[in-house]
Amino acid sequence: MRELFAHLTAEATRAWLYRILAAVGVLLVGYGIITTEQAGLWAGLALAAFGLPAANTPTKQGRHATE
Repeated sequence: MRELFAHLTAEATRAWLYRILAAVGVLLVGYGIITTEQAGLWAGLALAAFGLPAANTPTKQGRHATE
């Protein structure tokens, strides 16, 4: 289970998922399956679930942190 979580939260996987989810959202709105308000709510949920705040937080330590 840890391997799956690690794979799903990897930077490359999250970037791929964001693009796919955005495209799916546009298609669902375009075909009238969901409203734009619903698409915004689902997008917010997806971004929270896949850790957008974590993706924007630097985790690598620079030289100054190790000195």
